[in-house]
Amino acid sequence: MRVSGLRRPSAGDDTGSLMLAMLLTIVIVGASVVLGTTVVAQIQGTGTDVRRDVELNAAQSGIEVALAQIRATVREGDGTGALAQLPCDSSAAAKRPNAILTGSVGNGGATPNYSVNVYYLSSTPPDNGAQEDWAKNHRIDCQPGGGTVVAPDFAFLAATGRAVSASSFPGRTIVATYKFQSRTKPNVPGGSINVYNSALCVSAPAAVTGTPPLQVGASVIVTTCAADDPRQDFTYNPSLQIELKNSEGSTNFPDGACLDAASIDHTRVKFQNCVATKLTEIWSLNNRDNFEGTNGTVPNGKCFNIDYTKSPATVVINNVIPGNANKVAGTSGDGTDGTPCSGTFGDYTPYKSFFPDSNAGTGGAGPETGQLVNYEQFGRCLDVSANTVSFAFMVIFPCKQTPNGAIQWNQVWYLPPMALGATSALGRISVHSGGSDYCLVSPGSVSPQKWVTLTLCSLTDLPVPPNQMWTRRAFTGVPSTSYRIESEFQAPTTSYCLRPAVPPAVNAYWTGGGFDTLNVSKLVLGACDDSNLQKWNASPSLLTSIIDGYHEK
Repeated sequence: MRVSGLRRPSAGDDTGSLMLAMLLTIVIVGASVVLGTTVVAQIQGTGTDVRRDVELNAAQSGIEVALAQIRATVREGDGTGALAQLPCDSSAAAKRPNAILTGSVGNGGATPNYSVNVYYLSSTPPDNGAQEDWAKNHRIDCQPGGGTVVAPDFAFLAATGRAVSASSFPGRTIVATYKFQSRTKPNVPGGSINVYNSALCVSAPAAVTGTPPLQVGASVIVTTCAADDPRQDFTYNPSLQIELKNSEGSTNFPDGACLDAASIDHTRVKFQNCVATKLTEIWSLNNRDNFEGTNGTVPNGKCFNIDYTKSPATVVINNVIPGNANKVAGTSGDGTDGTPCSGTFGDYTPYKSFFPDSNAGTGGAGPETGQLVNYEQFGRCLDVSANTVSFAFMVIFPCKQTPNGAIQWNQVWYLPPMALGATSALGRISVHSGGSDYCLVSPGSVSPQKWVTLTLCSLTDLPVPPNQMWTRRAFTGVPSTSYRIESEFQAPTTSYCLRPAVPPAVNAYWTGGGFDTLNVSKLVLGACDDSNLQKWNASPSLLTSIIDGYHEK
């Protein structure tokens, strides 16, 4: 039966489907517009974040490059030494940067880049948002040929990083103020000078700012070591002067209070105003950790000895009676081997052996003498333990010193030569003893008690065994990777780096032989990171906070 008003759709009739399809199309198109707008906004936001991160990293790279150039020409103590080498454009108009340093972060082309404005100043800029404007108006002028007309005290840096070479974006700018350092009196933290195997430290009888203050000609004494005592806080300068920290500029010691004594037996060591050319203020730390005087070029056999008959005990020259074992002048004390200066051989004793704290500075040690100074344990150098190439481990020991820089072989290291302009070099690291070469060997492990050792080797034999191959790095432009010594031998994913062992590592320190209380670290490997323990021969000026006002503009 047929029902009126109802009709069966015939085959091919899609009137309803077309309307539904049109409705769905309108909905989908509308949703696509909304979703597309959201996605584009998200992509643009993500792109902006990435670009800004790249710009910040480029600006930071610019700061590091500028600092590297400035530190390479660090001032001499009198402010004139390397002045002409400072990057400084004498053609720059007034109120313009002294120098503009540019570069890219990568391989050139459309890569992230930086531009650093450098201003040399006599005083630090104000701590406000107008520092660069202030620096433009107060900069020191350049002189023809390079450098400034007078020695600067500060350098203000404004580094702008951009994501690509040709960019319509303003980039990001970082500013920082660098305090110039002295090459002859570097700004090291300062530390104590410990008497061997005792609780005693070298000391001034009064503080420079005490009541009364330290006097010119006051005797050097030894007293019980006390943390943070300014009377026991010394720096061991590259000039080989031993100076009381923070004494420079005081009323009695305008150039600093330095340890001074004529090379005459039983003469008291005194505090005198520092004079870098004065031979009576030059002290080498010799092969048995005696502070030894000089005749101008080499040590002269006149050493610090302690006179325990005085109260407090005083430091004098050659108080042990030469050739008379177990005798000390004026006492029945034990001189042990009877030599006032042990030199290459002889005993360590509390009468004549001294160990500067790592914060006291390096003295004259560094790459110029072939020594490897550790950055964290400043003032200590890589050392062939007990002068024995077959020893089970190497140590980081107080750096040896002489006026002419010629030191005992067991701290003289031959490194892979670095080409001009390069930041790394690959090859063997060796010492030379008895007509033979001995190469540093990687244990291929960072496990506890896996020590770095030496082996007899021929420097001309090729190929270099993998466990003798080392990468030596200078300043790379990135602080975290700079000044490291790396080995890829048996490293699973990244290189291993040379470093001193420290607690809680097992058996980290050299024990026995009287060194138990001195915390002499053994040499090991660690997974490479940005640790100061893994840096070698870094600039001493990097040790302290000499960068101020580091922030984004």
